[in-house]
Amino acid sequence: MRGLSIIIIAALLVSFTANTTKDYLNLETPLEYNDTEFYLAWSDQPRDNYYVQEYLPEGETLEHFDQMMHMNLFLTDLSVKETVQVKIKELKERKKTDGVCNFEVNISSDKKEMIVDFMLSESKDGFTKIVEFNIYHYSKVEINGEEAIAMFAYSRRGYGDDINEFFADLKQNRIKYLKEMIELDKPEISLDEE
Repeated sequence: MRGLSIIIIAALLVSFTANTTKDYLNLETPLEYNDTEFYLAWSDQPRDNYYVQEYLPEGETLEHFDQMMHMNLFLTDLSVKETVQVKIKELKERKKTDGVCNFEVNISSDKKEMIVDFMLSESKDGFTKIVEFNIYHYSKVEINGEEAIAMFAYSRRGYGDDINEFFADLKQNRIKYLKEMIELDKPEISLDEE
């Protein structure tokens, strides 16, 4: 009986946590991309000037998802180029230990926006368990009179036996995913005034 009580309490805590995910960025949902609707699944404000929100299709979980959208907001006077250079440095370091890791950078004609698309993988006991394709779209924005960088992103994963199918899909559709990200009307961001 005690075990059942613990399970019920744990379920209630998970339910309560899921229902209290805060929409810091006041984004209109669902987000739409790749013919899929995405709903807010998790958010955090790890630092005063940094916000993160993750969105999943219905039925998917943060622990095991096929697709995810996310929005990061950095209140900073850094340029888009400087922000992207930090990501590139991180990816170059990862390439030393991740044989799948690779990236490409695209810059808009007005140089105000940049896209980094990249691959990551996770292996265990010599076997690749997860591969992940990401498109990070960086742009300069102004929020409540402050300079900021908005990073709107799409992630797609393949697991275990489905990894070959994942790579086949990516080979066929990577350019389509990039084009859709470039043409996508990005959601309007706002922060509540304190």
